[in-house]
Amino acid sequence: MVPKQNLPNYSEFYEARHFTPGPDAGTPTEMRTLRSHPEYAFPFGAKLLFSCVEMPDFTFGVEICEDVWVADTPVCHHGKIRCGADRKSVVQR
Repeated sequence: MVPKQNLPNYSEFYEARHFTPGPDAGTPTEMRTLRSHPEYAFPFGAKLLFSCVEMPDFTFGVEICEDVWVADTPVCHHGKIRCGADRKSVVQR
């Protein structure tokens, strides 16, 4: 699961009233579980990249809404991960 890091809070957007931003790219990815299904664990963090065993050359990251428009976008950190600085953040399915 990739949380939003930057919440818009201007004009018609008031997300900061209702939500808390997720951890930034400097926070390590961690495993989380759902209260309703504690047996299912999933990675949670901003530094996740996703790839497929059948297509090893294809990897993608996720930027959500306001994360695309800020100066230090998550994709800046995704590039570092893909280049090998933090390969453990790549999720393969």
